[in-house]
Amino acid sequence: MELRMQQKKKSADRRKLLFFGVIAIFAIVTAGIFITSQKNSNTGTSEPTPTTLPTPTPTEDPYITLNETPQTEGGHFFEKTPVIGGQQAYVAYPMRVNKYSPPQIIIYSHGSNTTVTTDFDDEFMQNMRGYGDFFTKEGYVFAASAMHGANWGNQASVDDMKKLADWISEQYSTQDKINLLAHSMGGLSTLKFGFQHSSIVNKIALLAPTSYANTYKQADFDKLTTIDVIIWHGDKDVNVPWSMSNQLVNRAKSLGKTITFHTLSGKGHWDVDTELKQEILDFYSGVGDSIESAE
Repeated sequence: MELRMQQKKKSADRRKLLFFGVIAIFAIVTAGIFITSQKNSNTGTSEPTPTTLPTPTPTEDPYITLNETPQTEGGHFFEKTPVIGGQQAYVAYPMRVNKYSPPQIIIYSHGSNTTVTTDFDDEFMQNMRGYGDFFTKEGYVFAASAMHGANWGNQASVDDMKKLADWISEQYSTQDKINLLAHSMGGLSTLKFGFQHSSIVNKIALLAPTSYANTYKQADFDKLTTIDVIIWHGDKDVNVPWSMSNQLVNRAKSLGKTITFHTLSGKGHWDVDTELKQEILDFYSGVGDSIESAE
């Protein structure tokens, strides 16, 4: 009897030991899960879940093609020849433009023995079309006006430039500021335009320009403070002497305005009227130098 009681007691003890063992194991497992959960919570991590990627949308093409007739079949620009304020004009505009970044206008001022017409057999108008072809390919608008012919910088010619710029902006999308380009006598009107309408001028490029340096005053050059001006002039020019540009640069410098001045060794007046397209583009686009002392 006593042996049986001892066996029962041992059996009960084993059951208790097994019971508490199971409880201990359960507690350890539960504690492990809790600690892991807390770590994940503290580190901001969680079990990875499948991610559904959004369906990609086509990239928008910001360029639009205008409903115009290109200058040549399949060409990259079209031409307009409006008469504005009684003056014949020429406008070359890109066929495709960025609707978020419209083209910038370049207004060209001609010399005393050339003018804008609709005769594209004329050498000068072929040059204008060449400029238009080149600059529209780079996203610019190129335009020129007859500007009252041999105007020698009179106020009417300056007004013609402004009317031309306004006409283009009214007809087509353009940037607010314009670039100016002039050859020979056109330098007079272009500089005067810069003095009078500096708020809409981006940069000024002058090719063997005529100028009246000693007539320009402090107030004039003050208007060009934030406008880069560059000159290219051949030292063999017999039509508009190189010294004229040198005087302009020195006059501007004495009144606080630095003008970039490139002397073209051995070049004459007609060596700079159409030969510097890439250099002019680099200047407008900021690729080339913008400030340089007189040479």
